[in-house]
Amino acid sequence: MAILTDYQLNLPEKGVLTIEMTPPIGISGWTIEYRLTKRFGSDDYIIQNSCASGFNGVSGITVTNGAAGIMNIVNFPQYMSGKLPGPYAWTLLRTNSGHQTELARGYRLVDY
Repeated sequence: MAILTDYQLNLPEKGVLTIEMTPPIGISGWTIEYRLTKRFGSDDYIIQNSCASGFNGVSGITVTNGAAGIMNIVNFPQYMSGKLPGPYAWTLLRTNSGHQTELARGYRLVDY
């Protein structure tokens, strides 16, 4: 079951969300996807970044310790350009074929 975690990052700020799998589990070779939407269940993505084996860090997702299940997700300010303050739903998924699994979710609270 995914863990619900909220974080706050204001509109003009760049931030790094660090995710640690609990209990630690190896994520090397996984395809990881981070999605930000206005509400859970929406397919209207504000951010949809993914990281696959061999492309670490390219989309803003960096696996920092694959054996322990630790990764960083960068939230760049330009992703929220033109958006209003308020809560936004985020979801972290494993998206390998046959392994669609929600790893974590929560709200990104946005202010000016």
